[in-house]
Amino acid sequence: MYLRGVGTARSAEKAALLNKRLCESGRRYFCPTYAFVLFLGRGVPKDGARARQLFAENCQHDPKACSEYGSLIAVGTGVPQDLEFGVFLLDLACRERNAMACRDLQRLRAQGLYPKDGASPPAEQ
Repeated sequence: MYLRGVGTARSAEKAALLNKRLCESGRRYFCPTYAFVLFLGRGVPKDGARARQLFAENCQHDPKACSEYGSLIAVGTGVPQDLEFGVFLLDLACRERNAMACRDLQRLRAQGLYPKDGASPPAEQ
Protein backbone atom coordinates (compact mmCIF):
# COMPACT_ATOMS: atom_id res chain seq x y z
CA MET A 1 0.00 0.00 0.00
CA TYR A 2 2.83 2.39 0.85
CA LEU A 3 4.69 1.65 -2.39
CA ARG A 4 1.66 2.32 -4.57
CA GLY A 5 -0.05 4.96 -2.45
CA VAL A 6 -3.22 2.86 -2.13
CA GLY A 7 -5.33 4.23 0.72
CA THR A 8 -2.38 6.19 2.07
CA ALA A 9 0.40 8.50 0.93
CA ARG A 10 3.22 6.85 -1.03
CA SER A 11 6.29 6.22 1.07
CA ALA A 12 9.24 4.04 0.08
CA GLU A 13 10.64 4.55 3.58
CA LYS A 14 7.52 3.24 5.35
CA ALA A 15 7.25 0.32 2.93
CA ALA A 16 10.89 -0.62 3.53
CA LEU A 17 10.59 -0.38 7.29
CA LEU A 18 7.40 -2.45 7.32
CA ASN A 19 9.06 -5.19 5.24
CA LYS A 20 12.08 -5.06 7.55
CA ARG A 21 9.95 -5.38 10.67
CA LEU A 22 7.94 -8.27 9.22
CA CYS A 23 11.07 -10.07 8.03
CA GLU A 24 12.92 -9.64 11.31
CA SER A 25 9.88 -10.81 13.31
CA GLY A 26 9.99 -14.18 11.56
CA ARG A 27 7.62 -13.65 8.64
CA ARG A 28 10.17 -14.89 6.11
CA TYR A 29 7.86 -14.29 3.14
CA PHE A 30 8.75 -10.58 3.44
CA CYS A 31 12.53 -11.13 3.59
CA PRO A 32 13.17 -11.36 -0.18
CA THR A 33 11.21 -8.13 -0.68
CA TYR A 34 13.19 -6.41 2.05
CA ALA A 35 16.43 -7.76 0.55
CA PHE A 36 15.42 -6.36 -2.85
CA VAL A 37 14.76 -2.96 -1.26
CA LEU A 38 18.20 -3.08 0.37
CA PHE A 39 19.79 -4.01 -2.97
CA LEU A 40 18.17 -0.98 -4.62
CA GLY A 41 18.40 1.41 -1.70
CA ARG A 42 14.71 2.36 -1.92
CA GLY A 43 13.56 3.87 1.34
CA VAL A 44 16.65 2.60 3.19
CA PRO A 45 20.38 2.98 2.64
CA LYS A 46 21.67 0.67 -0.09
CA ASP A 47 23.34 -2.42 1.40
CA GLY A 48 24.28 -5.07 -1.14
CA ALA A 49 26.06 -7.28 1.41
CA ARG A 50 23.02 -7.44 3.71
CA ALA A 51 20.74 -7.99 0.71
CA ARG A 52 22.86 -10.94 -0.43
CA GLN A 53 22.80 -12.39 3.10
CA LEU A 54 19.02 -12.06 3.41
CA PHE A 55 18.44 -13.64 0.02
CA ALA A 56 20.78 -16.52 0.83
CA GLU A 57 19.02 -17.15 4.14
CA ASN A 58 15.46 -16.85 2.82
CA CYS A 59 15.20 -17.90 -0.83
CA GLN A 60 14.24 -21.41 0.25
CA HIS A 61 11.16 -19.91 1.93
CA ASP A 62 10.08 -17.93 -1.14
CA PRO A 63 11.94 -19.17 -4.24
CA LYS A 64 9.42 -17.50 -6.56
CA ALA A 65 10.31 -14.04 -5.23
CA CYS A 66 14.02 -14.78 -5.49
CA SER A 67 13.53 -15.99 -9.04
CA GLU A 68 11.59 -12.88 -10.02
CA TYR A 69 14.09 -10.51 -8.42
CA GLY A 70 17.00 -12.47 -9.90
CA SER A 71 15.53 -12.17 -13.39
CA LEU A 72 15.02 -8.43 -13.02
CA ILE A 73 18.53 -7.86 -11.70
CA ALA A 74 20.29 -10.15 -14.19
CA VAL A 75 18.93 -8.26 -17.19
CA GLY A 76 18.42 -4.84 -15.58
CA THR A 77 14.67 -4.56 -16.09
CA GLY A 78 13.68 -1.43 -14.18
CA VAL A 79 16.68 -1.77 -11.87
CA PRO A 80 20.45 -1.44 -12.24
CA GLN A 81 21.79 -4.52 -14.02
CA ASP A 82 24.01 -6.81 -11.98
CA LEU A 83 24.42 -10.08 -13.87
CA GLU A 84 26.48 -11.76 -11.15
CA PHE A 85 23.97 -10.99 -8.40
CA GLY A 86 21.02 -11.89 -10.62
CA VAL A 87 22.57 -15.27 -11.43
CA PHE A 88 23.25 -15.79 -7.71
CA LEU A 89 19.53 -15.31 -6.97
CA LEU A 90 18.38 -17.41 -9.90
CA ASP A 91 20.72 -20.19 -8.82
CA LEU A 92 19.35 -20.10 -5.25
CA ALA A 93 15.78 -20.30 -6.56
CA CYS A 94 16.64 -23.02 -9.09
CA ARG A 95 18.20 -25.12 -6.34
CA GLU A 96 14.83 -24.86 -4.57
CA ARG A 97 13.22 -26.33 -7.70
CA ASN A 98 11.74 -23.10 -9.06
CA ALA A 99 11.30 -23.99 -12.75
CA MET A 100 11.18 -20.35 -13.88
CA ALA A 101 14.58 -19.69 -12.31
CA CYS A 102 16.06 -22.78 -13.97
CA ARG A 103 14.69 -21.68 -17.35
CA ASP A 104 16.09 -18.17 -16.91
CA LEU A 105 19.52 -19.59 -16.09
CA GLN A 106 19.36 -21.77 -19.19
CA ARG A 107 18.38 -18.73 -21.28
CA LEU A 108 21.34 -16.78 -19.91
CA ARG A 109 23.61 -19.73 -20.67
CA ALA A 110 22.27 -19.91 -24.25
CA GLN A 111 23.15 -16.22 -24.62
CA GLY A 112 26.69 -16.97 -23.42
CA LEU A 113 26.19 -15.02 -20.17
CA TYR A 114 26.02 -17.95 -17.72
CA PRO A 115 27.90 -19.75 -16.34
CA LYS A 116 31.23 -18.06 -16.35
CA ASP A 117 32.55 -19.87 -13.27
CA GLY A 118 29.33 -21.31 -11.86
CA ALA A 119 27.97 -24.80 -11.92
CA SER A 120 25.23 -25.85 -14.27
CA PRO A 121 21.71 -25.59 -12.88
CA PRO A 122 19.92 -28.86 -12.20
CA ALA A 123 17.82 -30.23 -15.03
CA GLU A 124 14.14 -29.41 -14.96
CA GLN A 125 11.84 -32.16 -13.83
